[in-house]
Amino acid sequence: MRKKQTNRQKIFICLLVFLMLVVYICFIKSASIFRQVTTKKTQLKERTELDINSWFDDIYATCEGNVVAYGHEFFILKNVRLEQTNSLLFAVPCRSVDSKPYFFYSGYEGTPMTEWMLSITRRKDSEELIKVEYTFTVAIKRTEAHNIYHTLTEWFNIFVLSKHFKFNPQKVDVIFLDDRPPGAMDETWHTLYRRVYYAKNLPEPTVFKTLILSPIGYESPLRLPFLKKVEGIEEFSDYFLQGFGINERKKLNCARLRVVIIWRHDYNSHPERAEAGGTIFRKIQNEAEVLQQLKDSLPGHEIIDILLENMGMKQQLQLMAHTDVLIGMHGAGNAHALFLPSHAVLLELFPLDSPYDKIQYFRAFCLWRNLTYVSWQNEDKNNDLPNYYTFVPPTVIDTYIKSIYKGLCS
Repeated sequence: MRKKQTNRQKIFICLLVFLMLVVYICFIKSASIFRQVTTKKTQLKERTELDINSWFDDIYATCEGNVVAYGHEFFILKNVRLEQTNSLLFAVPCRSVDSKPYFFYSGYEGTPMTEWMLSITRRKDSEELIKVEYTFTVAIKRTEAHNIYHTLTEWFNIFVLSKHFKFNPQKVDVIFLDDRPPGAMDETWHTLYRRVYYAKNLPEPTVFKTLILSPIGYESPLRLPFLKKVEGIEEFSDYFLQGFGINERKKLNCARLRVVIIWRHDYNSHPERAEAGGTIFRKIQNEAEVLQQLKDSLPGHEIIDILLENMGMKQQLQLMAHTDVLIGMHGAGNAHALFLPSHAVLLELFPLDSPYDKIQYFRAFCLWRNLTYVSWQNEDKNNDLPNYYTFVPPTVIDTYIKSIYKGLCS
């Protein structure tokens, strides 16, 4: 009897929670200024051309200019009160609303823009302002915050915004609209921008004079590997290095090449990696043999092997800006092709089962920067080993590195 009563209580509590959730959602929707904001799927990844200026076309402005959307990609809020309790809440002064339907483009991974715009409410003119933030602020929802490639897509988006709206990235604030745990990329966020903090850590509701809701990294041009070119990529590369005090890159010296090979090891650097047990895909099984072969094939040259997780970002960038040949199994570390000297070569290695035709991001980086890109993919099933290891034949390394040297120095 007592067990049945307990079950009834559990059912009652579940129903009560459900009803409260429904009421809350209905309240938020009814309070929202915008009712007809939707998402439209795009097939951006297959595109070969993209005019980044299209981000700033088709301007939709309402609420006396306090809400301005651009190119169906992102929007800006003026005089907006932001607070985060259980969810993000935006409130802007608004006497008149353009009620026409509006949509945001979304790739395969979705976009938060629709949800954010639907959460905008009216701010009362008479409300007391507790805190006003006058600094130009960029709000962003990070995706894979521990991954340098995915984070580069977010940094590039902010750079694109800075060029169009003519603000200095180093003098803006960045506010995270997510709850990602601390990670290795945090150092770089704090280096590139004036101040970086979480919306969830705001001590009180804050009014921002200008708040840009930046496109997420998944919607970045750097995520479109079939583009023939990306405007501003070289300028972004220089800006990024200069942010760390690096103003020069290595000149080609065929008497002393620097070859850097990136290893990939299992590791736990943050809670999200721990969920996967720290397992890393695409690892080289015979590291010592590969390293020795590089030294034998290029005697008298500088051969360096590294684990990126053991290096700070500035140390990584200083090394990459002075590297002639970068070698690595496919992985986020190869995004450092963005910072190599203009004559450099990227040699990217793939295991047997990698869908090479679908993961050409770093080939694209080299194309956009006019670097040389070379790839090798294992074709022998006996060389693909348990725990995501690949045996790379020393003869492959010898053949490829000698060919690369000849291409650079003949």
